[in-house]
Amino acid sequence: MKLWGGRFSAPPADALDRLGKSVHFDRRLHAEEIRVNQAYARALAAAGVLSCAELDRMLAGLDRVGAVLAAAAACAPPEVADEPPPPAAPYPAKHAGLPTAEPASAGMSVERLARIRPAVQAYVDDGRLAGVMTLVARRGQVVHWDAVGLRDVEAADPLEPDDIFRIYR
Repeated sequence: MKLWGGRFSAPPADALDRLGKSVHFDRRLHAEEIRVNQAYARALAAAGVLSCAELDRMLAGLDRVGAVLAAAAACAPPEVADEPPPPAAPYPAKHAGLPTAEPASAGMSVERLARIRPAVQAYVDDGRLAGVMTLVARRGQVVHWDAVGLRDVEAADPLEPDDIFRIYR
């Protein structure tokens, strides 16, 4: 699914294209996603970034997208259905260009960091959360980055440390 085009002089980053290919994972949150994007469009119009006509077109388009998602929530986009997920990085901080360190060299307790996974796993096991991603950094260096649970409950796809997603409160 192509998310952007037309208004920008350069193509979107590869990460945005990967995010577009994973849109079907969060289809259960589509109504909230539509409302968030409509609020963002209104903020852009209030700031003068979008004209009134552009805002009207964007809101109408988002309404149409919401209606389609509501009617066909169980269907993945055809261009995504047969595509395998990208390989998971063994330790994503190194691949994301983030500096890493051994916990002890950053003044962190290895034993205490080891408590994180069982604690968040309990939330997943109890069904309170589908998945949890944790990252701990100290002095500008990542000392812990882990993912537990599922990114897509229905498909039983595991959450990976390099997954991209929105955070709702």
